[in-house]
Amino acid sequence: MSNPVNKQDWTTVVINKNTPKITGKVIEDKKINHVQGKHIDTDDGDFIVKNTKQLQPDKVQRLIQLRLSMKLDQKTLAKNLNIQFNDIRDAEQRKEIPLSSYQSIQNFLEKNKDK
Repeated sequence: MSNPVNKQDWTTVVINKNTPKITGKVIEDKKINHVQGKHIDTDDGDFIVKNTKQLQPDKVQRLIQLRLSMKLDQKTLAKNLNIQFNDIRDAEQRKEIPLSSYQSIQNFLEKNKDK
């Protein structure tokens, strides 16, 4: 009995993902094609949507003060807000975080503005 694998014609196929080059033109907080967020122009004219936002410095300080006054660590607060731990960390370091986490933090700050 012959080996059927040896009789097959196998050719190697390499699949490359075409990644558009970003031209650097950033249009912030515009609604393009019904998508709200940060839009970045690419060399082929398409847009990459970056749905992230950064907390304002005063809100970062307020978030840290509230978290510490409630005696919560970053992980516990993230769990209470139902967001990723690294989003709390990034927010407190004034880095961009996903829009959904940004909104959860904003709601938390609004709900606790009198404390």
